[in-house]
Amino acid sequence: MIRLLVNLTLPDGSTLFCGEIVTTLPDSRGMIQGAFRYAPEYLQHPLAFPLDPVNLPLHSKEFRTNRPEGVHAVFEDALPDDWGRNLLIKKAKLGRGF
Repeated sequence: MIRLLVNLTLPDGSTLFCGEIVTTLPDSRGMIQGAFRYAPEYLQHPLAFPLDPVNLPLHSKEFRTNRPEGVHAVFEDALPDDWGRNLLIKKAKLGRGF
């Protein structure tokens, strides 16, 4: 299981913890199961907004995704691209299935 903490930088430069992404390791087909949950403190913050108004409305429930990548599309641009993943795999000496 992989846990990723999601933080948001506000216009004043302060950082706000938004929530957590949890994913499984890839299965034999390369599919990853994933979910996101907003942090309670984010939901109570006066500047909170839905990170994805359609798929991640402001709510305390867990939002599962059925995307093969295991993360909601809104988070894809924040993750390393293929080149960045290759560098991380080499540095951490991970197998290619990761």
